[in-house]
Amino acid sequence: QAILSKVVSRLRFHVDNVPYRLLVTYIGPGTQYLSKGHANPMMIPFKSLAQTHIWEDLLGTYRAWIARNISHEEYNKLALLPGSGVEACEPGEIIILKGAAWEQCNGAVHRSPPVKKGELRLVLTMDAA
Repeated sequence: QAILSKVVSRLRFHVDNVPYRLLVTYIGPGTQYLSKGHANPMMIPFKSLAQTHIWEDLLGTYRAWIARNISHEEYNKLALLPGSGVEACEPGEIIILKGAAWEQCNGAVHRSPPVKKGELRLVLTMDAA
């Protein structure tokens, strides 16, 4: 599946629920991502934490409250562990991100970058079949 989009979506850091996703930005700022070990597990739970039902329910309630009550900017600050930085692809660079459906890992934490008013972003997205 391939999608070309001019709309910025997914401004909050997240993990896609696919085995893997290929992204390439043709116009505008590239996809932003966190290096391994830089995501706050309280905001973006890892598989090993989310496998117990009590923990999953507690985190789900906490994350739902956060989603309703804070801005994208505040959420993204909380998603980073202290001292962590955000990496970004350059336009034209191809990035392949493992998702939550990949068996051997937690998936890559990433987001669409903020786009200034009047700026366009054209992205090609391809998911595993």
